[in-house]
Amino acid sequence: MPVKAKSAALREYLLIMLPIIALFVAAGYLVITSAQDFYNEQAADETRRIANSYAQSLAAAAEAANIIDDLLEDKLMTTAQIVARYDGQYSNQLLAEIASIMQVDEIYVYNGVGEIVYSNTGLYLGWRAEEGHPVHSFMYSGKKSHVDEIRKDSESERYLKYAYWRLDDTSRFLQLGVLAERIHEFLGRFEVEHLLAEITSDPFIKCAVFYDNNFEPIAFHGHEGEFIISSEAKAALQANREFASEIYSAGEPYYQVMLPIWADGSRLGTLSINHRLADTKLLLSRVRLIGITTLVVIFGLLMGVLSANRKKNETLIRYSYYDAVTGLPNKTYFEELFVRSPNGNGNGKKACLLVDCNLDLLSMAVGYQYSEMILKECAASLLQVEDPVQHVFHLGAARFLLYVEDYNERQDLVALGQQVIDRLRQPLQAKRKGVAVGIVEIDHKELDANTIIRRATIAASSTRESDNEGYAFFDNSMEEKLLRENIIERELGAAVDSNSIAESIYLVYQPIVELRQNRIVGLEALTRMRSAQLGNVSPAEFVPIAEQTGLIIPLGQHILRLACGFLAELRKLGYEDLKMSINISLVQLLQDSFVSDVFAITQAVGVEPGHLTLEITESLLMDEYGAINDKLADLADLGIQIAIDDFGTGYSSLSRTQGLRIHGIKIDKSFIDSLLLIEPEQAITRDIITMAHRQGLFVVAEGVEDLSQREYLCSNNCDFMQGYLFSKPLAPEGVIRLLEQDKRC
Repeated sequence: MPVKAKSAALREYLLIMLPIIALFVAAGYLVITSAQDFYNEQAADETRRIANSYAQSLAAAAEAANIIDDLLEDKLMTTAQIVARYDGQYSNQLLAEIASIMQVDEIYVYNGVGEIVYSNTGLYLGWRAEEGHPVHSFMYSGKKSHVDEIRKDSESERYLKYAYWRLDDTSRFLQLGVLAERIHEFLGRFEVEHLLAEITSDPFIKCAVFYDNNFEPIAFHGHEGEFIISSEAKAALQANREFASEIYSAGEPYYQVMLPIWADGSRLGTLSINHRLADTKLLLSRVRLIGITTLVVIFGLLMGVLSANRKKNETLIRYSYYDAVTGLPNKTYFEELFVRSPNGNGNGKKACLLVDCNLDLLSMAVGYQYSEMILKECAASLLQVEDPVQHVFHLGAARFLLYVEDYNERQDLVALGQQVIDRLRQPLQAKRKGVAVGIVEIDHKELDANTIIRRATIAASSTRESDNEGYAFFDNSMEEKLLRENIIERELGAAVDSNSIAESIYLVYQPIVELRQNRIVGLEALTRMRSAQLGNVSPAEFVPIAEQTGLIIPLGQHILRLACGFLAELRKLGYEDLKMSINISLVQLLQDSFVSDVFAITQAVGVEPGHLTLEITESLLMDEYGAINDKLADLADLGIQIAIDDFGTGYSSLSRTQGLRIHGIKIDKSFIDSLLLIEPEQAITRDIITMAHRQGLFVVAEGVEDLSQREYLCSNNCDFMQGYLFSKPLAPEGVIRLLEQDKRC
């Protein structure tokens, strides 16, 4: 009962249109706001031009004010010295007489606790300054004298210039003040009003206001209503930055620009100018109308294009659910079918049979195109398998899945498994190995599709361990294997989360030897795991688990850092020509940041990228071919060499490697082992070496354990080898000892 694959329904096209419409709306908004921003920037530039053109006259007014301010300071300090001479004779009357003679407006005598005890006006007797007040600050400053800038008095709210003089006992002091409102008025009225009148003569400017440094309006022209400055504007101006924003006044839009005005290194105040926006708003509304009309037209055109391409897109969607080679539904299809499949009729029993055709060596021997033909024949044979009711899926590589519903008893599955094996013998007759079938009976509702495939894969693998072909049911002993995998996954996750990965993962290194000179030219970093519960765990176990869970990302970075760090250590010991080979997974390689991460690690530990060789498994080249090759090109551009590991175990042939950015291959151990079982002239290892050299690739032979294997490789011009014949994988200290021995030889 197949589930209908998703189709490109019209509503899905409409959903696609929504972000497109949003994009055009955003683009229109961007155009309009850009025009508005351009006008606003022009207004701000005009304000700066106006401010700069009148800065000279403002500076002259400020210079005059500074001269007067200096004169007032001299007067205050002279008066303070006179008043100090009368210490011990103070009275309000005496202070009033001195103030009248010296023409100062305020004289106060403070006692040792900061209270006014005498005043020339008789006011504020007993007043005491609070913390933060200028009087309080002087009292505790320890200074002999001090003169304030002109400021607004906290009590009278009038502008005065104050001076302070400490009496001889250092606890009492004088405060003298002169009214400075005339200076304030001079700066605010004399030059500024004329400036503002000229500014507002421009028909595009509504009003202009000049504020002092306390944001009080000194002068204005054309302004109506209250003077309001927002907290954002004050914050910007206090930080000596200009501030601009759109405002509304009497229902009219304006663009307000506020600009600090400086002269001779001193800030004079703030100039605020309101530019009219009515004409600009009208222009923008017309642009908006044109944009909406354009959007409607483009929307109509896009709908026509999308409708015309609907059939093509449905074909593309089909590829998401069906395998391109065999035409069978794929793993994604099975996952949806499993979720949506009903309980079925009768007893509702369900099961899955995973069929592993194992085309590895055949693909290497005859090429990828022939392997595709074999896959198609296998798919056609499986579709002819008879009852019980089942669906056939292609999971990728040479693996198929049969989903069985409503079978009667286990014997039905046995018969089905045998029928599968019998039907596949004909298309696979040229293979060295038979078909492995893993059977899983689905008796737990909580099982998901991935778990079922995983269990079926384990069951199929168990048949490989015992015989070349056959079938096996998933059982409790296999469950123990799953439990073991869960422990490994949990420990890896805990190590990554707690940042204690170094306690579980370590590296050993196997020398890579140049065959002609029999000398060590590099090392391959081999990952090992030390489990708290399981002891030492093989990479064949924990690496696939790390890949499935995503833990391979932090794990891979840790391995890269360890290997590069050891290579840097060896370089310091004088072994500067050594190269380091490191295995990487597809999950790592397809990460967007992988290339930059590798480069960052090499730079951090001080290793040249050209001394690294990254090894990828041949089977990775089947999926994401284009994306992988792009990454390989980026790595090669950094100087990093790329080698295909376990060459001969996947579906690629040497013809497939011509378009790849690789530098070498590593012949799988199975080919090297076969040299001990067959006559040399029957081995295809020589052909692999020759074809690789024709493509400019170096060749490494893995798993060399016998002298006869080495002699064969030498006679056929293999470049490098590694294996127990020369050395087993070693800990770092063992590598160093071996290198020292090799150096002495």
